[in-house]
Amino acid sequence: MRRALCGIALLLTMAATAQNPPEPPEVKGEIERAQAFLANGDPNAAIYLLRQTLEKRKSPRAARLIANYYENVGDYRQAVDYLRTAVSLAPNDIAARLDYARLLAWTGSQKEAVAEYQKVLAINPKNEDALLGAARAQSWQK
Repeated sequence: MRRALCGIALLLTMAATAQNPPEPPEVKGEIERAQAFLANGDPNAAIYLLRQTLEKRKSPRAARLIANYYENVGDYRQAVDYLRTAVSLAPNDIAARLDYARLLAWTGSQKEAVAEYQKVLAINPKNEDALLGAARAQSWQK
C-alpha cells in the first residue's frame, strides 16, 4: 500500500512535465485534492476522486494515476484498463503509451505490446524505451 501511495505521489509531481497541454484548473485542483488524500493516508478517497475526475472531465492524467495505483498494488489488469483509457484520451502521450505497452507485455499480451511500442515509434522513431520494449516483447512472444 505504501508503495502505491508513493507511486501515485510521484506521478502527481511528474505531471507538469507531460507532453500534453495543461489540464484545466478544475482538474488540477481535483488532482491536488487527491494528492492531499494520499498524503493523509487515504488512498480510497484519492482513487474515488480520481475516478470522478476521469468520468466528469475525461482526464488522461487521472486515468494514468489510477493505473499507477493498481500497478503498485499488483492489479495489472485494472492498470492496463486505465492505461488504455489514458492513451485513448491522449494518443500522443508517449509516457502513457510506454506504460501501457510495458504492462501489456507483462500481462502476456506481447503482440498488443509490440503494436503499442510501434505507435510510440511513429511519434518518435528514436525513442530508446520503445525500441528496447518492442524487441523485448517480440522475444517473449510464443
